[in-house]
Amino acid sequence: MTSQRIQELFKKMERNKSLVLRTFANVQPEGWDQAVHEKPGAWTLRDLLAHFVSSERMLLKLSKDISGGGRGAPQGFDYDAFNIKEQELYRAYAPEELLRLFGEARDSTLAWIGSLVEGALDRKGNHPALGEVTLEDILSTIHGHILLHIRELP
Repeated sequence: MTSQRIQELFKKMERNKSLVLRTFANVQPEGWDQAVHEKPGAWTLRDLLAHFVSSERMLLKLSKDISGGGRGAPQGFDYDAFNIKEQELYRAYAPEELLRLFGEARDSTLAWIGSLVEGALDRKGNHPALGEVTLEDILSTIHGHILLHIRELP
């Protein structure tokens, strides 16, 4: 049976997915070009959604690495440079495609969380911004990272 901690984390991530999909579901075509913040470069609403896709994928990859005994993010990881590179990668994607990709990425995260055993949450590794933390902390930051950005929306 899955532990209470894992079940709670899973539910929190499901709610977070629904929040993202609801937030972006009714954006009108002209709304996707609305600026949301200026650093690490001027980001539009579409860019923010692309950021959600890329960060979800990257943090799941790091989480799997830590779960398997790896160290996670390398020392000196430049997440600003990563974000710039990822924005270039997703530049050609339409908002509808980004919504689909986010849903798929979160579904992958949810499936993986559902496969974890209790002790895995206590493994430690490097988060790109926070340094050494537990796997549970990293998974919780995926949730919190999205909440932070959603609160920044005009």
